[in-house]
Amino acid sequence: MPSGCEITLDGVGLSEAVLARLRETRLASGCQGPRISFSMEHAQQAGPSGERSTKELLGDLFRLVNAEPKEFSNLLNSSDENKGHLKMWLARLSITADFKKGGESRKAFAGKVLKYLHEAEDDEQFREVFFNTIAGAAQSCGDRVALSILHVSTAFKLAAIDAKEISQVADLLIKGVWPLQLLEEIARNKVPVLR
Repeated sequence: MPSGCEITLDGVGLSEAVLARLRETRLASGCQGPRISFSMEHAQQAGPSGERSTKELLGDLFRLVNAEPKEFSNLLNSSDENKGHLKMWLARLSITADFKKGGESRKAFAGKVLKYLHEAEDDEQFREVFFNTIAGAAQSCGDRVALSILHVSTAFKLAAIDAKEISQVADLLIKGVWPLQLLEEIARNKVPVLR
């Protein structure tokens, strides 16, 4: 695109990682690309994640379910990269459809997220899967955050079932993993059409 071109994105919530990439690309020496303007509507509603600590974001979830905050020492003492992904992921949960519904839906959503966080805190293997799952979602579009909840949910269920119980495994594959794979395939097929 010519340098005189201007791209305006209104009402689109961009993650801090996406904003950083846009700034980096635009400020790179020799960049001849367009000027990019954007709004941070979702960040204004939820508060910029850079200003809120992970403990504050966790506190919001506990308040939603009317529970006393728990200390997640294993999660909060992990690598700086993991802590950054966790903070960004928690900050971006508010842009998911389940959170935006409000009321009991929001409370149930917060309860699920806390359940996954408790499991990640207590189970080292699940913690690794959890951090790997949220890493991509924390740096990408809002849909990836919602999809990460489904992936974490599936991993949570997988960790809870007895692998020797073939009916439980089959049920999870049919009702969890397979539909999730189909959703991702549909999304991947739509992306080229939308470009």
